[in-house]
Amino acid sequence: MEHRLTGLNSGADDYMTKPFDLRELAARLHALVRRTQGRTNQIITAGPLRLEPATGLAWFENEAVTLSRREVDLLTHLATADGRWVPSDVLNERLYGSGEEVNSNALNVHIHNIRRKLRPEAIETTRGLGYRLGWKLKS
Repeated sequence: MEHRLTGLNSGADDYMTKPFDLRELAARLHALVRRTQGRTNQIITAGPLRLEPATGLAWFENEAVTLSRREVDLLTHLATADGRWVPSDVLNERLYGSGEEVNSNALNVHIHNIRRKLRPEAIETTRGLGYRLGWKLKS
């Protein structure tokens, strides 16, 4: 108990003791992400794309566009990577978690659908590096 109090009083947001359930860890991480998104802009703007991750709403060139929840999550993750390349295994983990079985081409299907709905340059791909958003974020 003393370790928990020391950690929390020293600035930790949360504390878990071993052994812990991975589902609880994932739920706590999702809650942390939700809290941090609440402190920042609710709308992500990158080039002609505006995205509201909390609601899943998106606009491309000021026209509403329908994206699946996973497409929104994928674009949000790429947008928050600040132009850095994101490997496919990181994106798969972000979209599906470690406990869900993923079809080997599922990520490619989501990327294909995003490019079709927006533009081919919406997501850049470089073999060996991964993916990144094709537009710069606007402040």
